[in-house]
Amino acid sequence: MSETYTNLLQWSVVLAFFVLVAGFMFAEAFWISRKGWANFGKAFVFSAVSNFIGFGVGLFIFFVVLAIFMMLSLDGSLNRMSAALGVVIALFAVLLTPALLLTGKRILLAVLKIQSGKAAWLYALASSVLIVVVALGLPLLLGYFIYR
Repeated sequence: MSETYTNLLQWSVVLAFFVLVAGFMFAEAFWISRKGWANFGKAFVFSAVSNFIGFGVGLFIFFVVLAIFMMLSLDGSLNRMSAALGVVIALFAVLLTPALLLTGKRILLAVLKIQSGKAAWLYALASSVLIVVVALGLPLLLGYFIYR
């Protein structure tokens, strides 16, 4: 394969993530407005802000933790760190994005007066899990099939 083709394949995985997140934001806003919880504009603001905060902060911290692990492995410090601490730090980094999405969506549902109570918690949980699975899972599968 040529270098240009390989670069195109690599960037297609990144583009898939952004397309899926944007598509999910529109679908989420459409679903909320169709459900009658809010108009489309308010629902889109809710979806865009909650996803931006959740993914922006969560993935930033994930990549910072990943960089720290890489730096620790380069100088051999990772060998001296306990395995339990490494697992706890890795779990924190992996679970932070869904946790931020969940809490961000729930807080914004209340602040924007879109929904409250049990329905808001269930929606925030379902929406957060679904966007993480779709927006992160499908590009990972695409990358797997491209590079296997």
